[in-house]
Amino acid sequence: MSVARVEEDRSGGQYDPTEVWLTLDDNKFFYAYSLKQDWQWRVSDSHYLESGFEAKYLDAEYDYWLEAWYQVNYDGEDYRQQKTQLTASGNVFGAYISDRWRLNPDWVAELGLRWDQQDYYGFTKAQWSPRVALLYQPADEQRVSLSAGDYYQPEDILSLQVADGTTEFHGVEKARHVILSYQHALSPAFQWRAEAYLKKLSQLRPWYENAFDLYEFLPEGQADRYRVAPDSARVKGVELSFQHHITSQWQWQASYSWSNAQDSISGRWYPRSWDQRHAIKLTSRYQFDNGWQISGLVYFHSGWPMTGESGRLVKNTPNGGYEIQRSLNERNKLKLGNYKRIDMRIHKIYPLSNSELTVFFEVSNLLNFDNECCIDRTSYSVDGQGKLRKKEERGHWLPIIPSFGVKWAF
Repeated sequence: MSVARVEEDRSGGQYDPTEVWLTLDDNKFFYAYSLKQDWQWRVSDSHYLESGFEAKYLDAEYDYWLEAWYQVNYDGEDYRQQKTQLTASGNVFGAYISDRWRLNPDWVAELGLRWDQQDYYGFTKAQWSPRVALLYQPADEQRVSLSAGDYYQPEDILSLQVADGTTEFHGVEKARHVILSYQHALSPAFQWRAEAYLKKLSQLRPWYENAFDLYEFLPEGQADRYRVAPDSARVKGVELSFQHHITSQWQWQASYSWSNAQDSISGRWYPRSWDQRHAIKLTSRYQFDNGWQISGLVYFHSGWPMTGESGRLVKNTPNGGYEIQRSLNERNKLKLGNYKRIDMRIHKIYPLSNSELTVFFEVSNLLNFDNECCIDRTSYSVDGQGKLRKKEERGHWLPIIPSFGVKWAF
């Protein structure tokens, strides 16, 4: 049994004479009362049952206000004012059962079923989610597993997109997962794993993004904000990972992944904004005899998609001249540069009576790579031949950042 109260307050403003002037005030209050129980029953050495339930009463209050004046707009709107006040409350229920059998020394099968229901603010839905898994272990050091199932994700009562003008809860998203994996321990100190997955998403809720920067400080007030409403989506990929304990003091891990994430909108497939085709991660840690530890990270991933904008010259009828008409590109038409980073950290833990003290020094982005994060600004000019030229300025993630700290845990 648990009781929770969460309060979120956000106030801010942006004053850019070339883009937007805005102010906003966003307040949320959330209360949750929940009861949860799980049971496990070992029927025999080869048969195991698990079940449980959860019941929640939720109450959320929204109080939102925004006012914005746009110097650049893409939908003909120069001024926007929005005020939303609403209260949403209701119940969430869930229950599950899982039946696991060891069929023989090499094979294990598991069947599961989950039921969920949401009932709040005029929204009532129930879902049944069947799941199945099969494990084959021909030897102690090898495992092959295959799992499939349906997973439902309702809109959280505290996640209503009031900042974008949404005042009603949408349907429950559905994801059908199929995952195949193989794991092999070549020795007690070295193992590797391969995994392939496919996820098909349907009943998706619309959401909002920014065409130039996914991490705007006040995203809903920007002129480049647009609505994304896919009919369906798919995510697929392959991951290969390695782990090696060279000695009791030195170890490393490495992984490579290939992935593809796309949304289907009106019969066309578009890359999702976090779609990255390739990703590589390498970490290593060494502990000295005196207790100090040094660790490092090398990380790379393909550049993320970005929407951006385009311009065209149109005749200005009143004076017979021309003006530049700006519009957003089709979704995620552009691509940012590849992301790469090297981090390093040195730390030591000092045990104290009933507590511990950690002293650390770390450097993020050690080689000071210029990693593109966004489109900062787009400007236009007309050359001597009357052709429109576009200049796009890219923003970047943080440069090299050294830091030192002391943490006391008790």
